[in-house]
Amino acid sequence: MRSDPKAFFRNTILVHESERHSVDPDDKGNWFKGQLVGSKYGVTGAALAAYRGVATISRSQMAALTEDEAIDLGLTGYFYRQGIDLLPWDVVIAGVTDLSFNAGPSMAVKVLQRLIGADDDGKAGKGTREAYRLWRCNKTDEEAMRAWTKARIAFYVSLKNAKYENGWTNRANAFLPGTKWWKDNA
Repeated sequence: MRSDPKAFFRNTILVHESERHSVDPDDKGNWFKGQLVGSKYGVTGAALAAYRGVATISRSQMAALTEDEAIDLGLTGYFYRQGIDLLPWDVVIAGVTDLSFNAGPSMAVKVLQRLIGADDDGKAGKGTREAYRLWRCNKTDEEAMRAWTKARIAFYVSLKNAKYENGWTNRANAFLPGTKWWKDNA
């Protein structure tokens, strides 16, 4: 894989996310403690408050979020959490990291664990790391990414959220072999 996790956040996740301050009231992630604070770069008010160690985040604070802070928050909260960083950095783990940023690290790891036959506790511990190694040993990057994408889309479908399902599916498919991302990163 050509990029490292920090470059992945900068060049992939933030490219998929918008630097625009989104205040879509139908997006649950735009609400924090009953207030519509919005999201930016895919970062929610709850995630920003946790990262900064504060109790509240205002709409103006969310709007002022910088790209660099979003990347640091992403690495801290969505890559280093739940042991994702302990898995070998490859195209599938990039996809896991992307799902982590959107659905939370525990859920992203659970989706991976179910795919590879590990106990789905949401933590990439020793058993998950070994199961991943065994799962990958007879698969090309292309085969592994297709299987991961299928599992990721099945997760999205299970959420039964028609408004966002198409966008989530498009995002998952954007990592498949033959896409621009694949050509630039695999």
